[in-house]
Amino acid sequence: MEINAYTIHVYSKSDDWMTLRVIAQDRHEAERAALAYSEYYSSRAEIEEEFEPWPKEIERYARGLIWDVKRQAYINPDPPVYRWGELTSDQDDYTYRNKEVYMLTKQQIAEMMVNRPERVGCSFFRIGGRVVLTFPPKSFLMPVEVPVVSDPNRENFRFDQVAEEIAEKAITHSRRGNWQQRVAEAFGLDPNQIEYEGYKVVAVENGKYLSLFDGTTEYKVGERVVQTAKRGHKGGLYVFENFSDCMEGDVALPSNAALKYCPQRAILYVAFGGKIVKYKNKIAASWVRPLRVIETFPFYA
Repeated sequence: MEINAYTIHVYSKSDDWMTLRVIAQDRHEAERAALAYSEYYSSRAEIEEEFEPWPKEIERYARGLIWDVKRQAYINPDPPVYRWGELTSDQDDYTYRNKEVYMLTKQQIAEMMVNRPERVGCSFFRIGGRVVLTFPPKSFLMPVEVPVVSDPNRENFRFDQVAEEIAEKAITHSRRGNWQQRVAEAFGLDPNQIEYEGYKVVAVENGKYLSLFDGTTEYKVGERVVQTAKRGHKGGLYVFENFSDCMEGDVALPSNAALKYCPQRAILYVAFGGKIVKYKNKIAASWVRPLRVIETFPFYA
């Protein structure tokens, strides 16, 4: 699967338009998106040629976000088109289940921060049932239930301002070392319960996602893999905090890695936690649970 960026222009009868930069698995998916927007707004939609996506855009795609170029704001991917890169309705049926407000309102942002933090587009982690969002240099502890915000229907509101309003607690801090543990302790929460999210590069063989290192450990979406992390590269499951660190699958491997020359690789979006050991550009975690497959691709060592 190859992910590309596309620009879609949606024109109205008054010749005003939206300019959306969407991320799709292929041009066919982008064309379905353009058709869906056209039918949703009863207007004309045109798609431009594909572009090379930025790493941040692929992260947004993994988290289900779409960027409105003209308004310079995130838009709600559920109505009318995308959720995790797929149409919200059946691919061959463009009758939509709802007709919600298209731009994210302040109340929708608050709901997303509490219930779907992976779609906010900022750094975050979970501690038990709690969510901590980070907009440097501050982290915010989200409430358990979604509160009613002031001016709830306002659009184009800054995400960090919404976090400031609804947070139970906030702290200013640096991001050196294992800063998440320090933030958890400052909020009075158990740092051993932190659940992070990041990325893992794996080999693909016979439809299975396997460890590049040992060639046998299999990663299945929704299933936890466990190996205690130890310093000095003596244990743990390696993950990356940022998509760009995955280096398009060309990650550093020891010479004895079992699937170093596997011709197909994949990047998984994963949850991870337990004891962690941080290295220069990667992390050894004590457990990893794949959440979804971002992309698979041929790889030539």
